[in-house]
Amino acid sequence: MTYSIWHQRRCQAQQIDVAIIGGGISGLSAAYWLQKHAPGRRIAGFERGEIGSGASGRNAGFMTCGSIAHFDRQRTNLGAETALELWSMTAENHRLLVSEGLLNSACDYAKTGAFSLSRASTRVESLREAVEVLRTHGATVRHVSAGEAPLPEFAGGYWYEGDGQLDPLRLLGALREASNVAWHQGTRVHQIQPTSDGVTVETDGGAYKATNVIVATNAYAPEWLPELAPWVRPVRAQALVTAPATRPLRAPVYALDDWAYLRQDAHGRIILGGFRPLAADEEVGTRDLLHPRVHAALDAFLDRHCRDLFDEAPRVQRRWSGALGYAPDALPIVGELADHPGCFFIGAHSGHGMGWAFVAAQRLAALVLHGTRPGLLDARRLPGHEGG
Repeated sequence: MTYSIWHQRRCQAQQIDVAIIGGGISGLSAAYWLQKHAPGRRIAGFERGEIGSGASGRNAGFMTCGSIAHFDRQRTNLGAETALELWSMTAENHRLLVSEGLLNSACDYAKTGAFSLSRASTRVESLREAVEVLRTHGATVRHVSAGEAPLPEFAGGYWYEGDGQLDPLRLLGALREASNVAWHQGTRVHQIQPTSDGVTVETDGGAYKATNVIVATNAYAPEWLPELAPWVRPVRAQALVTAPATRPLRAPVYALDDWAYLRQDAHGRIILGGFRPLAADEEVGTRDLLHPRVHAALDAFLDRHCRDLFDEAPRVQRRWSGALGYAPDALPIVGELADHPGCFFIGAHSGHGMGWAFVAAQRLAALVLHGTRPGLLDARRLPGHEGG
């Protein structure tokens, strides 16, 4: 993004230690860990909309390690040892949020477990080896027959006991309160400029001079930091919510055949999203758009699989989209920005921000404060990375 000299406030730049750009789960988690481990640091956060106005406030509210099929893909692409380490990290993300007192009933949090279901028995059987790997690692996973599935017309699948669900915006509120960082909402960052002794951040509200900057704008980062374009691909996701159902859905569900996911919130409403592969080439970018073909598929899924939860046909109350950041290998990215000394990036959680961001931000804080590399999430794994 460019800006003119008239946008630049004439007041003297305010001195801070860390500027965080982006008020979603990544930015708020980074603020939390920095304040916890370096309480004297002067930290300011900047969000051009409202806290959680991006993907963090537009997801379905899953707190999971991902579906069994997701783990199976990682095992195939990255090897069993790496896949298990990644699964453990997402489980640790969940555990840390609970142990730090952030994830509780005030967030409509419940540890429910989650189902991974398929309409094809062959698909269910193909995941058996992945399930055995998880069981060997200590995960509680059990087979679900067609009769045990919480929705009709599924041949069966698997249930993992460690997952849960939440109200994501309430979690963001808890993080904000716990970190006690000043967040400037409705404030656009125009430019970050390295200097001899830090970084200057130009905003609508004036300039800030910081030792470090953390860019946590996820899918939106390449819009004003083009060097992030090879790392972060913006992809839209679609979702809807129904009027309250008459009967309960026992736990969140991954519908593997459709790349769909659904759960029931504290008000009894069914939140459903997915079907991205139907328009994979079209659902790219950060514009807030509804995709008719995807929403027609979501409606058909409701009619086919969710009618038993309602006395009448499910009635949709609201539809929305959200922009997600995808990394080339679908793993979160934590690291430095090569062209901006003193600047760091966290994001590209590839559709699993609630399940990744808190533990990824813990590793980011260790990198910023102590230079400790973030392991599998390290940006150095990516081609063309030349940072620190």
